[in-house]
Amino acid sequence: MKDKTIPETFASIRGLIFQKQYEQAWAMLKGLSEPESQSGDAIALSARLQGQMGHHENAVSMFEDLESAWPERIMIFKLHASFLQEAGQTEDALDKARQMIEKFPDAVEGYIVAIECFELLGQSLEGLELAQRGIKKWPGNLEILDALTRLEPVCRQQNQTISDLSIAREEFELNHCQITPDEAFVARYMQLFSGREGVYAKQCRMKGRKLGYMPVYEALDKAKIKAHIAGDTTLGIYLVKRANTASLLVLDIDVGKAYLGGFLSNYNERERIKKLLIASAIKLIEVANRIGVNLLCESSGHKGLHLWAFSDFELPARHWRLLGKWMLEQLYGLPSEIQIEVFPKQEVVTEGGLGNLVKLPLGIHMASGQRSLFLDSINFRPVAVQREAIDNYQALTRSEFEEVMGRLTVAKLSSTGSTEQRIHEENFSRACNENNKNTTEMNSRDFALRVKIALPERFTIEIEQILAGCRPLCEILTQIMHSQNIEPSWRHVLIYIFATVGEEGKVFIHQLLSQLPDYDPDRVNAEIKAVPPTTMSCNKVRKNLSTLIIKTGCNCQFRLPQGCYASPVVHAGIFPGAEKTLFRPVMQPVALSSRELIAGASAAIDRLMREYNLIGEEILKARQRQQILHRQINRLFDECGSETIVTRIGSYNRLSELPETVNVILPDSISKPSVE
Repeated sequence: MKDKTIPETFASIRGLIFQKQYEQAWAMLKGLSEPESQSGDAIALSARLQGQMGHHENAVSMFEDLESAWPERIMIFKLHASFLQEAGQTEDALDKARQMIEKFPDAVEGYIVAIECFELLGQSLEGLELAQRGIKKWPGNLEILDALTRLEPVCRQQNQTISDLSIAREEFELNHCQITPDEAFVARYMQLFSGREGVYAKQCRMKGRKLGYMPVYEALDKAKIKAHIAGDTTLGIYLVKRANTASLLVLDIDVGKAYLGGFLSNYNERERIKKLLIASAIKLIEVANRIGVNLLCESSGHKGLHLWAFSDFELPARHWRLLGKWMLEQLYGLPSEIQIEVFPKQEVVTEGGLGNLVKLPLGIHMASGQRSLFLDSINFRPVAVQREAIDNYQALTRSEFEEVMGRLTVAKLSSTGSTEQRIHEENFSRACNENNKNTTEMNSRDFALRVKIALPERFTIEIEQILAGCRPLCEILTQIMHSQNIEPSWRHVLIYIFATVGEEGKVFIHQLLSQLPDYDPDRVNAEIKAVPPTTMSCNKVRKNLSTLIIKTGCNCQFRLPQGCYASPVVHAGIFPGAEKTLFRPVMQPVALSSRELIAGASAAIDRLMREYNLIGEEILKARQRQQILHRQINRLFDECGSETIVTRIGSYNRLSELPETVNVILPDSISKPSVE
């Protein structure tokens, strides 16, 4: 011992441990002088030897003490990790290696230990990913290069195996999807997927063996559709018709070009991007549902998804494009791996042109050899019976499309988005109200779309309080709903009163005026912007509605704070004044005239009675549905001739007779209370 230096002594001890000559190694450690035995290297060797001799807990405790005493010495952490590896605790060793990477980011030792642990655990893909990160930091490191040499072929084989299994699973699902192209199915298919007249597209090999589409100037008939579904040919349609109209919208969700190579070659990358594709589709479906548009989901058969929307009438292609663009603008923070295109891609296609095409569903994509199928919009797995996807789809009617545009108008009013978004939405509502000028081939009614906003079952409390308190305004509401026509002065009063009741008031104006045949969102917005900050007084209301007030009367009286003037908005606790407007919750009726019973105080009973009646109607509907189900279920027991039916899920007994129906009294109308 005296003849050796300290490093040589420690090297000898390590050699003895490696040769499993633990007793001799322990004797050498015991022979160290006191200062030498208290060094970090000596304690680390002692801990390692303790573990090899079966004293595992003592060894772990010693390593932890060493790490606390010398937290800056990476060799101690490395010895600890090596000890855990030798003890068969590879996952614990991996955790220690991760700790080294975090604590010593500029040291290669943590990477090398972690890569070894991944290999021992059989996690080659994770080890390769870490080695690829490490070689970027230390380009010439031989140990990491050796690891890459070992791991790359293993991972390629694993990727191929996983990919083959994934393809086999998908093929299994595809083979179990039922596609029956009978006459009824093909007729429905052609009704929905209707493109430009007298032409369709056929996928084929172009020069250089590159895939492309060639136009075929023939009508697309049932025989060609059946050949497409059978896989004998692959067809597409040009969406914009000769009158620059379309009856369908497609949102094409695809992989960005920069990520396409990894998507096609790497299983893990493909699965990661697939999740992003589905997440984007889910967001679009949610956006569409909010405005009343049902999207039909389809796998493209290659690398993306198609979301389809249909109408049962033709409308200008620009309307579909504006709707699609609006939906895309709701996807904030779209991942860079994903790109989404809106079809139709053109608003106008000149004579002799075709516009862009979209491949028809259920055909074989020649690039992948896979069939495109309709997917369940919840789990994104192929629909088992494909015809159900289009049989159950309800195309938008004219009135439904008008309501969709109305919802977008309300969304615009409620939006706090960017200036660009507001400009786009204004352009949308303007475009929706423009009649197409090229009406030579079609009746002008096919282009005269209205923005129609469905009225809610309930307005906000402030709106209802004003309507309940002010007879003339309530009469204007009645006139709009029944005659769909009002005098210009009535319109003026309506806008001037409710434009000052915040965003809810502006939305109410649009909701109400959209019931008129000449409704134009941009015109109404301009009228709202022209309203001054202070609302109209009762005196000006009487002046503008002089003929109407003869019929309804207008004799409300108010207790007003000093400096405030009378106005219909006082019924909602808004007290306008020359200098400022006061806002006070209306806890007690404000009106003092004989209208008090109907104006302020009755607003509560009006709301409660309406809600009570609605609940009663729902109870009746639920009871009727229960009776129908009761008959259907017991009919099944009659057919099988048994009082019990056993399924894979459970056991069921025949239903007993329902109790007598509870009568719910629903008045045909609410009579007005008499005022004495």
